[in-house]
Amino acid sequence: MLFYRKHFAAKTLGLVLVITAIGLSGCASFKPKPTSGGSTDYTVTLPPPPPPPPVASEPVAPTTPDVDNAASQPRVPGIKILFGTDRLADVKSPGGFGYLRNKELTLGEAYITIPPQHSCGRTERPTVLFTVSLERENGEKHLVLKRPLTILSEDEFRAAIEAYHGEQSLLFVHGYNTTFEAGLYRTAQLANDFNIKGPVFHYSWPSRGKILAYNYDYDSVRISEKYFQHYLTLITSNPNVKNLTIIAHSKGNDLVLESLARMARAAALDGSRRQGPRDPFDQLILASPDLAEDLAHQLIPEVTPMFKGVTLYANNRDIPLFISRFVNGLNFTPRAGQLSSDGLPLREKGVDSIDGTAGDFAFLSLKHDAYVADQSLRNDVRKLIQTGIRPPEQRSPGKLIPIPATNPDFWRLILNPSAPPEPDSCQPSQGR
Repeated sequence: MLFYRKHFAAKTLGLVLVITAIGLSGCASFKPKPTSGGSTDYTVTLPPPPPPPPVASEPVAPTTPDVDNAASQPRVPGIKILFGTDRLADVKSPGGFGYLRNKELTLGEAYITIPPQHSCGRTERPTVLFTVSLERENGEKHLVLKRPLTILSEDEFRAAIEAYHGEQSLLFVHGYNTTFEAGLYRTAQLANDFNIKGPVFHYSWPSRGKILAYNYDYDSVRISEKYFQHYLTLITSNPNVKNLTIIAHSKGNDLVLESLARMARAAALDGSRRQGPRDPFDQLILASPDLAEDLAHQLIPEVTPMFKGVTLYANNRDIPLFISRFVNGLNFTPRAGQLSSDGLPLREKGVDSIDGTAGDFAFLSLKHDAYVADQSLRNDVRKLIQTGIRPPEQRSPGKLIPIPATNPDFWRLILNPSAPPEPDSCQPSQGR
């Protein structure tokens, strides 16, 4: 046994020496040279460098820079967003703010680039499998957030608003299970697709950004009311904000309706409440509202006089709303964005309620963003913001059908497969 071990070791050593010699011969010549002192100079002589490549006869176009952070030098149009948040700053978070509650309002400006081939209604981002990104962020294909964000004081925030002179403004308030950066991407997509030329606003409350963190999000909405009201006051008190449309999605409806109702009560107490809509409010859009139907019936009448129009988009295939209904223990009471047991959406005086259950949604989607996922509903929202035309059948004839014999009436989305497809009317890549 000892003989074989020695024999194997000798063969292994020999093989290593042969490979080393071949490697050295392939990269350098090694010749010991005697010196005057009798010692040997072990100098490694490297081969001469390869000749330089020939000069091209035609100028070479510069290569596209690596887009780990394409927004640092935006090459495509983009959207500026004036945001407010009561999230705690987090350098480890992709957007700079995490899910922890800061208990104070932070103001800032974000810039989102829009890819040239942007598809209406989509927030194009790198594909993620569980928590692993399967592709790199690319400004030519994805919405990209410029980093770092610009944090503003209240005076700087007011000055940023005054730089705009557009006739329409937009405020988006996100819903449950939404990270800071995801809310910004959705805001940019809405502003781009609906061709908003005035200031664009986004409020980001401390959602955990996890499907199973519903209770955390519910508490965060309650805590955020104070800060959101202050943010909304900063916006609405600025004369450069005109025709403000507020889009509240999912749990964001709870925050928006509660805060607006408080503002209406405060105005009534100090005698400043006027009859009719209050400047600069234009349209209030309640998209898949995630709050108890009874609470919505209580809050909406206080809010409708403040706006020129209030529109609710319901959908009875909305999976997160079914989860919310289960979590809240209301097995027989629908959420405000669902249909009741008699197949009717929430109806309230002064509200155009639209049943979008028949929408064309992706097979594996959660169907929670019907107002932008379905082309007919998305076009209806755009027309509503741009024209203010009401009732719905006048701006979307043949798509939204009034359902009579209810008090008040509501509208239902009808899909006609034989009808010619409606062109998507958003405005991709309209940077500002």
